[in-house]
Amino acid sequence: MRITSIRAKLYTATIFFLLIITFFAINYYLYNLQIVSYQKFHEIVECDLKFANFIIYEQAALRDPDKIAGLSGKYNKLRNVCLGCHSEPDDTSSMALDKRRMMFEKLSKLSQETEKNYTDVNSILISLASSVQYIHEHHIAYLKNFIHRNQVTQDYDADNALIRSSDKAASEPEIIKSAIAIQTNLLSIYNIFNRLQLNSNQQSQKNDFSVKIKQFYLSVNTFENNSLDAQDGILVEELLQTGREFEEMFTHLLAVETEKMFLADWLKQNQLQLTEALSRLRSNFENKHTELSGKIKLLQFVALLFTLIFGGLILFIGKRILNQVRKIEVEVQKIEQDLSYEIDIDNSIPDEFRVGFKALNAMSAGINEHIEKLDTAYLELSQVNRELKTEIVERQQIEVVLRRYEHIISSTSDHMSYLDRDYVYLAVNDAYLKAFQKNREEIVGHSVMDLLGADIFESLVKEKLDRSLAGEEVRYQSWFDFPKTGRIFMDV
Repeated sequence: MRITSIRAKLYTATIFFLLIITFFAINYYLYNLQIVSYQKFHEIVECDLKFANFIIYEQAALRDPDKIAGLSGKYNKLRNVCLGCHSEPDDTSSMALDKRRMMFEKLSKLSQETEKNYTDVNSILISLASSVQYIHEHHIAYLKNFIHRNQVTQDYDADNALIRSSDKAASEPEIIKSAIAIQTNLLSIYNIFNRLQLNSNQQSQKNDFSVKIKQFYLSVNTFENNSLDAQDGILVEELLQTGREFEEMFTHLLAVETEKMFLADWLKQNQLQLTEALSRLRSNFENKHTELSGKIKLLQFVALLFTLIFGGLILFIGKRILNQVRKIEVEVQKIEQDLSYEIDIDNSIPDEFRVGFKALNAMSAGINEHIEKLDTAYLELSQVNRELKTEIVERQQIEVVLRRYEHIISSTSDHMSYLDRDYVYLAVNDAYLKAFQKNREEIVGHSVMDLLGADIFESLVKEKLDRSLAGEEVRYQSWFDFPKTGRIFMDV
């Protein structure tokens, strides 16, 4: 079906154009989907990297408690970045991350507590070692003294309260041997303590400690039985009391280390769980992204194909409309060359253009009438122009007279001024300017009242100026105040 109406052609072209815009909108929407897909994938990768950095920072925070304060902010950032990939509020990864935070805070507190416990246990160990060393050195010195004096029996240079019964006491070498046994057991306990600090197996250290602490108590009791020295008895009581305190603290330390080991293992399992969750999420999203990209490419191809088809149709319709517009240009050029020309209107011309051609013919018919009116208006304007020229010449003559008058009044030393009927200065001579200590711009263009003041103008000058402007010659004498010369009586 052939379309002859311009309006129908424009409607058709508009529909095709709207379809093209629709396809472009679809293409833009698909392009944004692809961008969102890329951004989502980037967020997942960023979440994975932030989680790795978070794990590293956790380890650093366990070594340096000062960094624990910044861990909360990093956790919140990790949660905001990573959990944005999940739409379900009860996501297992979210709960695992929250549980990890709680467990890490507990581990951090235990680590700080453990550090203090290690210091306290080490101090008690040093105290035990000092006491045992003192006992050992005391009996070695006594044995050396005993050998030096070549005594067959043992005696003590001490008060009666500290004298040991030689009948029930063991020999001095046996006493020293039992003291050495205390030192040996204490050294074994110290080695267990060192292995515990190096994160050795807690259960193994607990079993070893249980054996060695019993041997330590046994060696202390043996030493107490061998030596009947009252001073040794006091030291033994201190050893036993300190040993029980040490045993209690070390047992607590073992329990804390066991709990720390449990928390560390749980954090490792939690790390594996979260890493696997991120890996699954990344894999699933890669599959969805690949599927979406394929669909987007297909839809983009279809949109491009229809865009080309509709674009071609719009160009075809536009070309036909342009041909008809060119015909209008030709007719208008003929009218410009001959204002009386009338356009031949036939049935092949579209309705919309037919109306335009009729309007052009009507315009052509009325142009001559307008031209006649314009000629009449031109004559009237010419007359007005001549009158304006005459007025300009008169004004120029007035300006020449004014300049001559200004020259005349400037050549005299009397105070001369030229006013209009509004009491505004049109010209003044140099004597007038000098008297009032003002330049020409400060007086010319201003009123007499501005210069002399309202009081003097109303009471003295205005009435006389009005008579003078009315054509009467006025003379009067009065006192006037001038900035430079002061008060002067003048004849005006």
